[in-house]
Amino acid sequence: MAGPGRTGESWGERVADAYGAGIGANPRTFPRLTSPKMTRPNLASRAPCRWRPLLLAGVATALVSAVFYLFPGIDRSVTRLFFVPGKGFPAARIGALQDFRLFASHVSLAVPLLLAIGLGLMLAWPRKPGLVPPRLSLYMVSLFLAGPVVLVNGVLKPFWGRPRPVNVTDFGGPWPFQQPWVIGAQGLANHSFSSGEAAASACLLPLILFVPRPWRWQVGALLVAFVALVGLNRIAVGAHFLSDVVISIGLMLVLAAGLHPLIVRRGGAMKEGGQGDTGET
Repeated sequence: MAGPGRTGESWGERVADAYGAGIGANPRTFPRLTSPKMTRPNLASRAPCRWRPLLLAGVATALVSAVFYLFPGIDRSVTRLFFVPGKGFPAARIGALQDFRLFASHVSLAVPLLLAIGLGLMLAWPRKPGLVPPRLSLYMVSLFLAGPVVLVNGVLKPFWGRPRPVNVTDFGGPWPFQQPWVIGAQGLANHSFSSGEAAASACLLPLILFVPRPWRWQVGALLVAFVALVGLNRIAVGAHFLSDVVISIGLMLVLAAGLHPLIVRRGGAMKEGGQGDTGET
């Protein structure tokens, strides 16, 4: 067998020959034979991993939607927990829940508004350091615009005429019950599918990705609790079914997973080439 330095031999063949000769165990006698492709993987090879969260979020939202559509009794049963015959939904008359709804709406509106202002300041004074990472601002503002503004209030609510629980015959209203994703009657001016407030609060969940790692569990728990309370509040007052809330959250996670590779992760790839910054910690 020829030595490992044979002319025209590939690096893999040289490794096999060297180990066959019994010198591979000694790093001093066996020079490191590596391929640039092994030590520095191509960024394109990691592209499928970037879209995996989008696929998982999409599949999960589709499965949840199918469960609520095939088993409409889930929505009725959960809503019935907060309904009192002859009195409607007593939670709708609790002042603390009304105050919490107002507080949550202000928080969900203030975050994208402040980030948008920060982007405007960076554009006006580009030489000054930004108040927050620019890709974080662009990502969150894009998510709020694409989710609660366009998808929920611009597409779903105007064209999917699902009555709210307070308007359904099961709970004292004049309209028949409709499953999620069913384009129902268009006579109502205020539709239930899907929940705009649940969508707006769910847009805060991706902030977990930008928090320093030691704090992600704590911040994540607070954000998840906040989103859950917003959704539960809307269900308790008869404004939304459980499916309206859960599907809204799922749709926002789909959008968040789709925008992340385009805005944030793309910046990370540029940073590896010395051209950009992700804004992540």
